[in-house]
Amino acid sequence: MKVASSILGVVCCVFAFGGCCDISNQKITTKQELEIKELKPPSVAISGRWAAIWKDPTAGFSEEFTMDLKQEGNKIQGTAAFVDSRRTKAIVSGQISSNTVHLVIKPDSTDLHETSWTGTVSDKSVTGTWHLHGKPPSGLATTGPWKGSLVKE
Repeated sequence: MKVASSILGVVCCVFAFGGCCDISNQKITTKQELEIKELKPPSVAISGRWAAIWKDPTAGFSEEFTMDLKQEGNKIQGTAAFVDSRRTKAIVSGQISSNTVHLVIKPDSTDLHETSWTGTVSDKSVTGTWHLHGKPPSGLATTGPWKGSLVKE
């Protein structure tokens, strides 16, 4: 149980919805911010509410979260909310190129690490890989799979 809540704290920074933050003037500014160098016009739209799940292959658990995303051209902004004991909320920013999405999720807690998320969007679903920025607690992964589906446009 202790490992699960530690992992939840680490990954919570990934995705969690609920309109938790006013994103109009917020942007992730980190040297680790993910940026696509050669952007192609988006071939899919990802604005809306997404239900997702990420997995930690080392600890063997998964966690659900939601994201509310707003796409303007290639840019993406939004919020995330995790189903964890902390009710972690996060700011999301990123880009989309063709059908490939790159996101950075920054949690509202200084105790949690940012994460990068890459995925392929197809038919109102996304599948990809998350990467932790920083060192995870003992027994937890630094990367793993995630997937999601659009639940409200």
